[in-house]
Amino acid sequence: MKDKIAAAAKEVVMSPAAQEIATTTGALVYWQDQAAATEQVAKDMKGLAELREKLGVTE
Repeated sequence: MKDKIAAAAKEVVMSPAAQEIATTTGALVYWQDQAAATEQVAKDMKGLAELREKLGVTE
């Protein structure tokens, strides 16, 4: 089942509509499996925490 979901997701992110969004907005449109996405979220949250600390944001 995970393979079917991954295949469908990859198809969606490569669709003309998704690529148009990427082109017109500069957004990154890509697929990551669960392990890679979990790792990316943890990395992003660490980076956000570091930025908030540098900016003195406490809320």
